[in-house]
Amino acid sequence: MLRNILRCQLALVLCATASSYNPVPIVPQRGNLRTPISPAIKDTTNIGNLVVPHLGLGTIAWTAKDDESLLAIESIAQRAREQGLDFFDTAERYGAPPLAMIPAALANFGLPVDSSYLGGDCESNLGAHWGSGAKIATKFTPTPWRRSAQDVVDAAKASAERLQVQQLDLYQLHMPDIIQPFSRFGIEDIKNELYWDGLAECYKRGLVKNVGVSNYGPTLLARAQEHLAKQGVPLASNQIAFNLLTRRQGSEATVKAGAEMGVRTLAYYPLAMGLLTGKLTPERFKGKNDLRSRDLLRYLEGGSGP
Repeated sequence: MLRNILRCQLALVLCATASSYNPVPIVPQRGNLRTPISPAIKDTTNIGNLVVPHLGLGTIAWTAKDDESLLAIESIAQRAREQGLDFFDTAERYGAPPLAMIPAALANFGLPVDSSYLGGDCESNLGAHWGSGAKIATKFTPTPWRRSAQDVVDAAKASAERLQVQQLDLYQLHMPDIIQPFSRFGIEDIKNELYWDGLAECYKRGLVKNVGVSNYGPTLLARAQEHLAKQGVPLASNQIAFNLLTRRQGSEATVKAGAEMGVRTLAYYPLAMGLLTGKLTPERFKGKNDLRSRDLLRYLEGGSGP
């Protein structure tokens, strides 16, 4: 189990504008023994005012289903921190089963249902167990019922409480405001600017050290940076999918645009959800109907998308 979880989690790297690679230094020990220091301790870069290793750990699959998986994830996190890999990326919704979020959504539309559970399981575990002493980036999820800058501020406070910190290291919008349930009827209510105002307010109040976005293309990235700059708030980062399979689908242009703006690019799925490891076979996914399995099978066998 430990090996499988680790394989899935080495899933966040910083794209270039990087410093040159530093060879592994050797530290003298007692007698003639010498122990190499992890390259991560010296091979660092900056995201805003953070100094982080070029390789970070994504926690999208860090869902502790039982005591065994909880201990396995905790072991990975501890080992990573010992090696200088002390930059973790999470989100307020990581660790929450998708169906568990339905009551909260219905409650925001005025229906009388229990909305007490709002996710945050991964943040809570990082705060209590896994992320001690690490730098942690987390994310705000745009939804139809979050309709103000104050919603971003309130969510940031909740994330900080779960992570047990006074200030969030990096607070990101998880995506553009693309969840538009009535768009097929010609009704859209896009709130990107309100969410950018929320990021700015978090920054001005000292709730966050840095702000970023995720899954933005060059045009929206430029708009977000300009909007924030007018309020004196620097945009530190943009997190996108980037790997050998997707770099020609707009990703390279996004990385280039970010570099020109001084916005760092964080790359998730650098191993394309395991496809680039060479260890996934079609047999593993045949007969499965979930979207991820169908997509991976399509990549392995060929064919068109849905």
